[in-house]
Amino acid sequence: MMNSDSLPFTTKSTFLNRLKKASFRPADYHQIEKAIEFAILAHQDQKRDSGTPYLEEHIWSMGVKIIEKYLGNSHFKELLICGLLHDSVEDSKDVSIEQVKAQFGEEIAAAIRFLTKDDRENSESLTEIEKYEINKNYVIRLSENRLASIIKIEDRLSNLSCIVPTTVGNNLPKYKRYVRETIDVFMPLAQKYVELGYVEKLTQEINRIKLLIKINE
Repeated sequence: MMNSDSLPFTTKSTFLNRLKKASFRPADYHQIEKAIEFAILAHQDQKRDSGTPYLEEHIWSMGVKIIEKYLGNSHFKELLICGLLHDSVEDSKDVSIEQVKAQFGEEIAAAIRFLTKDDRENSESLTEIEKYEINKNYVIRLSENRLASIIKIEDRLSNLSCIVPTTVGNNLPKYKRYVRETIDVFMPLAQKYVELGYVEKLTQEINRIKLLIKINE
């Protein structure tokens, strides 16, 4: 069981073992295997702010959450592939939208286009206020696409779960912005898909992180 200052961490083998318990047509499983390969290509050397590997702290963890929530859903395969690929084009020059479209088709490629920010939107020189405005417009833009919207909420929940006491203390302005974004931008998106149960999960994370911020002020 995680303590209050531990981060989510899922190994590739844990993710694969969970995946193997699901039933797929061979063609669908082949596509998921290709998405795993793309994710590894894009993120194999990437680290999170905590210093832990990006794949273990975010991609495989998020993949397990999608399996747990959407296994049996008619769009499960698309959701899982998008979850695995959601940052691949944005974070790596080794994966392109054209490659995604060629391998996985237009529906998934369209969702990844919505999920991918450009270099200007990801500039390290941006202030917290500028990041808030960019992320607000970005989420409004991607809200046109249901698949991208669901994956972005899953991404936000995964990122929120990585906010622990030490990370808040290291960058208080960032996490104040994160709470504001979640309330102002992600909550309305979750309410658009209220039947999926994300509003309660986001509310729990907001309240938890508000307490961490209060402790560090």
